[in-house]
Amino acid sequence: MKKIVFLPVFLFLIVTTLVGQDDVVLEIDNEKVSFEEFKRIYFKNNKDSALTMTSLEEYLEMFTNFKLKVYEAEQLGMDEQSKFIKELATYRKQLMKPYLTDSATDEQLIRETYERMKYIVRAQHILIKIPQNAKPADTARIASHAREVLKEIKEGADFNEMAQKHSQDPSVQYNNGDLGYFSAFRMVYPFEDAAFNLEIGEVSDLVRTQFGYHIIKVTDKKEAPGSIEAAHIMIRLPQNATGEVVENGQSRINDLFQQLKDGEAFEKLAEKFSEDPQTASQGGKLPPFKPGRMLPSFEEKIYELEKGEFSEPFRTKVGWHIVKKIDNEPMRSLKEERAEIKRKLSKTARADLSRLKVIDRLKKEYNLSYNEDQLNAFYDAVSADSLQKGVFAMDESLDSDKTICVFENNKITTDEVATYIKKRVKQPVELAKPFLKKQIEEYVDKAVLDYEKANLENKHPDFAWLMKEYHDGILLFNITDSLVWQKAVKDTAGLKSYYSQHKEDYMWEERMQADIIEVTPTPNVRKVERTLKKALKNNKLEDSQEQLRESLSDTTITVSVSSGAWEKGNNTYVDATNWKNGLNVAEETEKSVIFVNNKTILPAEPKELKDVRGLVTADYQNELEKQWIEKLRQKYDVKVHNELLNKLLNE
Repeated sequence: MKKIVFLPVFLFLIVTTLVGQDDVVLEIDNEKVSFEEFKRIYFKNNKDSALTMTSLEEYLEMFTNFKLKVYEAEQLGMDEQSKFIKELATYRKQLMKPYLTDSATDEQLIRETYERMKYIVRAQHILIKIPQNAKPADTARIASHAREVLKEIKEGADFNEMAQKHSQDPSVQYNNGDLGYFSAFRMVYPFEDAAFNLEIGEVSDLVRTQFGYHIIKVTDKKEAPGSIEAAHIMIRLPQNATGEVVENGQSRINDLFQQLKDGEAFEKLAEKFSEDPQTASQGGKLPPFKPGRMLPSFEEKIYELEKGEFSEPFRTKVGWHIVKKIDNEPMRSLKEERAEIKRKLSKTARADLSRLKVIDRLKKEYNLSYNEDQLNAFYDAVSADSLQKGVFAMDESLDSDKTICVFENNKITTDEVATYIKKRVKQPVELAKPFLKKQIEEYVDKAVLDYEKANLENKHPDFAWLMKEYHDGILLFNITDSLVWQKAVKDTAGLKSYYSQHKEDYMWEERMQADIIEVTPTPNVRKVERTLKKALKNNKLEDSQEQLRESLSDTTITVSVSSGAWEKGNNTYVDATNWKNGLNVAEETEKSVIFVNNKTILPAEPKELKDVRGLVTADYQNELEKQWIEKLRQKYDVKVHNELLNKLLNE
């Protein structure tokens, strides 16, 4: 099957077909724009507006300008540029996701996950590993061994002893396979699924994950505490600590425990004595966490505490601890958790459940069927001996153009399957037929899904319209950026010319030119005012701070000055003087006094370009766009069918 590539041309053909079925509201040369497209975009952008003929006519005018710009972009070939094609394909990949998942399965998984998040399960396990490149014979041998271990446990063998004897999880040496408490998402899905479906004390059948075979025993199940806030004091111990070192650490933690019982503050002792450098400076406070993030024995102690309580000393593999439970935040509602659950589900094996559901549905919808004779001929033609050597070889006498599988109008040939499988033979394959069967199934699944992706516009009009919106929106942005926005920024001569012709649009009103003087502190306002007047008279305002410090014998006095020109309403201090000439007291507080020295009133005048460049640039862009629209209307034959607007008013 040839690879299906999405191109904007394909989208254009789909929308053209749709247009042909509807009334035409707009014609630009030979391109027809449907009334349905106008109606969709109008109601999307005017959900809360009153529907009147005036509003429709105004919007149709804007819509016509919009379609003219897009048409111009297409005539310039902007929709054929690799950058545009890549950007549109990226959006399409995101937009197609809801159409390629099974909503019922997704909802079931979301609700199942939320229900599991309400609880924490504690479990032990025995892991019997399967090497990544294990041969089928090795896998069968490992499975047989795992079944024997499970049988002994089911017949009454002690789980702890069996874990010590058989488990290949390195942590078993100090925890007997105890994984502590965990909730949803903390384990791989098959493990989680098995654990949450067991009763307390019950042992699972063999559970296969990517790590190997697991035998799981649930030892406890309780309501999840939500997000936990806690603190701890830790005395660190090396993993291979000697008895003397352990006893010394225990003595120190016991001494701290006694101090806590005597009323010493937990935070103070943690800051001073805890040997966890990441939390000691915070009074031992840990970042908020959910079950499964800490060592099992550590979390277990916290679960036993009430808010504000601290534990007795206990030991983990990293040292001695005393923990204090500060708070725990209850679990949020499904509505609040839904988005986060959905995000996490998409990154786990659960997402495959929805995808496979969709593929199964599509196979039925497209009447997928295999040519069993040709399929068996293919199995016979592939050399099992070569596969055992890690090489794909096939009898050349087999007709490679023969069809193995058919769905909708697509045929998958022997040659396509052989090419696909040849690339995937990475290592020796012992059982040829199961391997070939799996590879063919993967290839067919991919082909069916690729076909569906390429035909979404044909099957789902809403998706076709959405893609058309993105298609036109990207083109509109690209061409407007090129011919208007960037041009206005780069065309400095044009910008200056536009400013010269429209100076009167950027006027200053009358402004007061003034100095705003803040003096802190001010033990004698009148004396300060006299000193400032003298400094202003002598044009020595910059020396006023030293003069005030000397005359008032206060070296803490500071004087800050800001000078400028302000329109009425633009500066509260200048306004407070009623524009009275000379030095005025504008504001007096316990800490400072604000003086305003009004110098002169500047008459109304145009603002300089540097002061209003942003505003002028925006207006220049609007002018360029206006001129551009006029040129486009002259360049192309535009016909607008306003009479169709009555249909909307009468619906």
